[in-house]
Formats: sequence, C-alpha cells, structure tokens
Amino acid sequence: MLEYKIVEKPQFTVMGLSGTFNADTSYQEIPKWWNEVMATDDRKPMGIYGICMDLDEQEKDFEYLIADNYIPWEEIPEGWVTKVIPASTWAVFPCRGALPQALQDVNTRMWRMIFCGSFCCRSPSGRRIAQRVTM
Repeated sequence: MLEYKIVEKPQFTVMGLSGTFNADTSYQEIPKWWNEVMATDDRKPMGIYGICMDLDEQEKDFEYLIADNYIPWEEIPEGWVTKVIPASTWAVFPCRGALPQALQDVNTRMWRMIFCGSFCCRSPSGRRIAQRVTM
C-alpha cells in the first residue's frame, strides 16, 4: 500500500520556474529540466516543491514548477513566477530514495491509486489537482 497522509493546509504562495510538459514524455523531460536548472541558473530555486498543476486532460499538457516558498521581502528573479496555492485538503506522499527514480515511483503508484478510484483530488473549481509530493 502506498504511504500517504491527509492534511489540511492553509493558502500559501510559491515562487520558482515554470515549464509546460506533456504527460507522455514528462518522466524523461522533467528530470532533464531539473538538471539543467540546477546546473545553469544563477538564482536557482532550492526545489522545495515540484508542483504539477492545471492538467489539460485532452492534450495531456500540464504546468510544472520547480519552486520554493514565496518570501514577500525578497526580489522575484527575472523569469520566475509566483503561484497562489489555495487552502485545501492534501494527500501528502513521502518520497525516499535516489532521485529521480524514487519520485517517479511514488508518482506512478499515486496515479494508479487515484485512477483506480481510491480517491480523487480536485480543486475548488473542479479541476483535477495533479499532486503534492513532499520529501
């Protein structure tokens, strides 16, 4: 059984780099992007969060953020975005092991559980929320 806990979280804001990925290639493309960001960006995010959001279910495209907590008194680096994450009930999936394989294993198991009907996470607007993974 996949380990997770259900928690209530207040609204919070993140800041970081955003990219658009396709579900069919994301397991290959997102780790490459993480490596590029960590190797080349002078003001790189620490990567507290890897956030998938706004899944287009027909096209299978989604926004992915390498993000940190937003700190209002710090300047937002050029090219970065901020996103407000609404207060919600979250399923938090711990991830242990070498990246990216450990995260992809949790992600695969999580989606199997969601699509098999164990539970479904939706935003207040009714859109499917992709995930919230903590490490």
